[in-house]
Amino acid sequence: MPATAIALQRPVGLVPLFAGVLRSSAGAVAVLFGMLFVPTLLVALLPSSWQDTLGPFLPMNAGDTIYTVRPEAHMLQPWAGFGVFCLYAAAALAAGFVLIGRRDA
Repeated sequence: MPATAIALQRPVGLVPLFAGVLRSSAGAVAVLFGMLFVPTLLVALLPSSWQDTLGPFLPMNAGDTIYTVRPEAHMLQPWAGFGVFCLYAAAALAAGFVLIGRRDA
Protein backbone atom coordinates (compact mmCIF):
# COMPACT_ATOMS: atom_id res chain seq x y z
CA MET A 1 0.00 0.00 0.00
CA PRO A 2 1.45 3.42 -0.92
CA ALA A 3 2.59 5.66 1.91
CA THR A 4 0.10 8.38 0.97
CA ALA A 5 -2.80 5.95 1.26
CA ILE A 6 -1.60 4.93 4.71
CA ALA A 7 -1.17 8.57 5.74
CA LEU A 8 -4.70 9.39 4.58
CA GLN A 9 -6.26 6.41 6.36
CA ARG A 10 -4.96 7.30 9.80
CA PRO A 11 -6.86 10.58 10.30
CA VAL A 12 -9.97 9.19 8.63
CA GLY A 13 -9.78 6.25 11.04
CA LEU A 14 -10.30 8.65 13.95
CA VAL A 15 -13.62 9.92 12.62
CA PRO A 16 -15.62 6.89 13.88
CA LEU A 17 -15.21 8.34 17.35
CA PHE A 18 -18.37 10.19 16.41
CA ALA A 19 -20.09 6.85 16.93
CA GLY A 20 -19.29 7.26 20.60
CA VAL A 21 -20.40 10.87 20.52
CA LEU A 22 -23.69 10.08 18.81
CA ARG A 23 -24.08 6.56 20.23
CA SER A 24 -25.19 5.39 16.83
CA SER A 25 -23.12 3.84 14.05
CA ALA A 26 -25.58 5.06 11.41
CA GLY A 27 -25.33 8.57 12.82
CA ALA A 28 -21.53 8.37 12.74
CA VAL A 29 -21.57 7.37 9.07
CA ALA A 30 -23.95 10.23 8.30
CA VAL A 31 -21.70 12.70 10.13
CA LEU A 32 -18.63 11.35 8.33
CA PHE A 33 -20.12 11.87 4.88
CA GLY A 34 -21.69 15.13 5.94
CA MET A 35 -18.37 16.51 7.16
CA LEU A 36 -16.57 15.46 4.00
CA PHE A 37 -19.03 16.33 1.24
CA VAL A 38 -21.52 18.97 2.40
CA PRO A 39 -19.02 21.81 3.04
CA THR A 40 -17.53 21.28 -0.42
CA LEU A 41 -20.97 21.55 -2.00
CA LEU A 42 -21.85 24.66 0.00
CA VAL A 43 -18.59 26.44 -0.87
CA ALA A 44 -19.23 25.70 -4.55
CA LEU A 45 -22.26 28.00 -4.30
CA LEU A 46 -20.12 30.95 -3.18
CA PRO A 47 -18.33 33.44 -5.50
CA SER A 48 -15.01 32.23 -6.89
CA SER A 49 -12.96 34.60 -4.74
CA TRP A 50 -14.48 33.03 -1.63
CA GLN A 51 -14.03 29.55 -3.06
CA ASP A 52 -10.30 30.19 -3.52
CA THR A 53 -10.03 31.46 0.06
CA LEU A 54 -12.12 28.83 1.89
CA GLY A 55 -11.78 25.85 -0.44
CA PRO A 56 -8.25 24.68 0.45
CA PHE A 57 -9.15 24.37 4.12
CA LEU A 58 -12.15 22.06 3.67
CA PRO A 59 -11.57 18.49 4.86
CA MET A 60 -12.03 16.87 1.45
CA ASN A 61 -9.78 19.34 -0.38
CA ALA A 62 -7.11 19.22 2.32
CA GLY A 63 -7.08 15.42 2.12
CA ASP A 64 -6.92 15.50 -1.67
CA THR A 65 -3.70 17.54 -1.65
CA ILE A 66 -1.86 14.68 0.04
CA TYR A 67 -1.86 12.51 -3.07
CA THR A 68 -2.19 15.14 -5.83
CA VAL A 69 0.81 15.05 -8.18
CA ARG A 70 0.49 18.59 -9.53
CA PRO A 71 -1.31 20.84 -7.04
CA GLU A 72 -3.30 23.78 -8.33
CA ALA A 73 -2.16 27.31 -7.54
CA HIS A 74 -4.96 28.03 -5.04
CA MET A 75 -4.66 24.70 -3.16
CA LEU A 76 -2.48 23.87 -0.16
CA GLN A 77 0.85 22.09 -0.44
CA PRO A 78 0.79 18.36 0.44
CA TRP A 79 2.18 18.64 3.99
CA ALA A 80 0.03 21.66 4.79
CA GLY A 81 -3.03 19.79 3.51
CA PHE A 82 -2.11 16.78 5.63
CA GLY A 83 -1.77 19.06 8.65
CA VAL A 84 -5.19 20.63 8.09
CA PHE A 85 -6.72 17.19 7.61
CA CYS A 86 -5.10 15.99 10.85
CA LEU A 87 -6.51 19.03 12.68
CA TYR A 88 -10.01 17.97 11.65
CA ALA A 89 -9.28 14.46 12.93
CA ALA A 90 -7.86 15.85 16.19
CA ALA A 91 -10.99 17.98 16.67
CA ALA A 92 -13.16 14.88 16.21
CA LEU A 93 -10.98 12.96 18.65
CA ALA A 94 -11.14 15.74 21.25
CA ALA A 95 -14.92 16.03 20.90
CA GLY A 96 -15.25 12.27 21.31
CA PHE A 97 -13.10 12.20 24.44
CA VAL A 98 -14.91 15.13 26.04
CA LEU A 99 -18.41 13.82 25.37
CA ILE A 100 -17.62 10.21 26.30
CA GLY A 101 -15.97 11.47 29.49
CA ARG A 102 -19.03 13.50 30.42
CA ARG A 103 -21.61 10.82 29.61
CA ASP A 104 -19.86 7.67 30.77
CA ALA A 105 -17.75 8.92 33.65
